[in-house]
Amino acid sequence: MGNLVNLHYLDIRDANSIKRMPLGIDKLTNLQRLSEFVIREGDGQHIRDLKYLSNLKGDFNIFGLENVNGEDAAEAKLNEKQRIDRLLEQLVIQNYGGAKFSTWIADSSLKNMLSLKLRNCKNYKSLPSIGRLLLLKDLSISGLDQVHKIGAELFGENQSNAFASLESLCFDNMLNWEEWDLCEDDEQVSKFPSLSKLSIKSCPLLWGRLPTILQSLQKLEISECRRLVVSILGFPLLSEISVEGCQKLVDEGSLSVQKVTSLKHVSLSNISKFNISAERIMLRFANSEKFDIYDWEELGSLSQIGLRLVGHRFIEIVKCPQLISLEKEKERLQLDNIPGVESLLIVNCENFGVLPKCINNFTSLRELKVSYCSADTSFLEEGFPTNLTTLAISNVPKIFTSLVEWGFNRLTSLQQLDISSEGCSNVVSFPE
Repeated sequence: MGNLVNLHYLDIRDANSIKRMPLGIDKLTNLQRLSEFVIREGDGQHIRDLKYLSNLKGDFNIFGLENVNGEDAAEAKLNEKQRIDRLLEQLVIQNYGGAKFSTWIADSSLKNMLSLKLRNCKNYKSLPSIGRLLLLKDLSISGLDQVHKIGAELFGENQSNAFASLESLCFDNMLNWEEWDLCEDDEQVSKFPSLSKLSIKSCPLLWGRLPTILQSLQKLEISECRRLVVSILGFPLLSEISVEGCQKLVDEGSLSVQKVTSLKHVSLSNISKFNISAERIMLRFANSEKFDIYDWEELGSLSQIGLRLVGHRFIEIVKCPQLISLEKEKERLQLDNIPGVESLLIVNCENFGVLPKCINNFTSLRELKVSYCSADTSFLEEGFPTNLTTLAISNVPKIFTSLVEWGFNRLTSLQQLDISSEGCSNVVSFPE
């Protein structure tokens, strides 16, 4: 290998059988692109070979850093290779076995770092002061099983503008993480001023509530955080929220009516309870494109959760067995005032039986899907939307019977028809 002295490009991506770099690679001094450098156990000193590859540039990955000591790493002189961008701008530390990271991870010398991912560092107990990395845009932390609390150490000392550039913050699979102290009492420290995406998934012991003020937040994802209280108050630019599996959606202490006009997609699933009264608080989701409700076992009345759905394009209600009627909710939900709704899906709501009479006022409604609800589910003839382009009914025999009686010829815009399961098993042909 050392004889290929004029070689410029060596790509060994996905060559997973390679466990170490070939002898003589230090002689390839003209090498400009090297996709990966692999170090096996006992060969840590070979990282010194990188010292001679002074022309490297572009993306560069190092595997097996756990086999390298500090002295050998210093001899590699990676800090002198200014044309390597991804190594210095994007750093992934995975399966690190130590109890704490070295101080260099938060050192000001890493001023160009844009992305940092800490994964499956099972023995690590507290996070480094990475708030000092002022250009950092993407931070992902997952699988740190020994971390119980995240607090002031994350921001560092005397950081008046910690995480000034951070746009995306993701926590995942933090099984023992219990407390997130954002030091919000410190008014001198601005927390996450540029954060646009916050994702917290599979953190079952995390309790308390989210940051109260994230002025730039646009996308919020919460999944399988059973002890967490989620509030959208204080997020003026929020455009997308997805909450799956949390204790409560709205903080009990919030008393005002909240109108969120920037929301485009709302998905609420498997939420234990709201634990609020409609008299005390109401969330008004205005002009959202899509609103989903999934797996609400205790949902008996939409008005109980204090929602006003105004100007939605897509509404989906799935697996809410206690939902009985939308007709009773039309005043609370202002269903009469949703001229822009295009799609209404109600699926697996086993006790749901009445579509609202006002559905014929949905002048923009193009898709209607009702599946596996009560066998008595029906709507009146005068409430039948005739402008549908898509109609799907399954296991709702009364709706099917009504359609036969009224005549499918009324559906002059229909493009797709799906009728299945109980209620049409004896059907031989369509009516004239």
